[in-house]
Amino acid sequence: MQKGIQTVVTEAKLAGPIEISALRKTDHGPGDYFICLREATSSPEKQHLTYAVFFDSTYKGSRQSVILEGCEQQQYSRID
Repeated sequence: MQKGIQTVVTEAKLAGPIEISALRKTDHGPGDYFICLREATSSPEKQHLTYAVFFDSTYKGSRQSVILEGCEQQQYSRID
């Protein structure tokens, strides 16, 4: 899972610290499970962009989150 998170952080050019939600099962997307991921800090000029990161036993892909995934209502934990 860590490799997939790092891939998204690098590709989206996110600045640390990074926050993730709990791993949840999904019936849509390229994997069976996903987490929500975002930058922990934001400024007035830069909105929080939240990403859905999909996994099976390995990283399957990511995209900017959609309403269906409910990332805005999740609790987040910082990762180092």
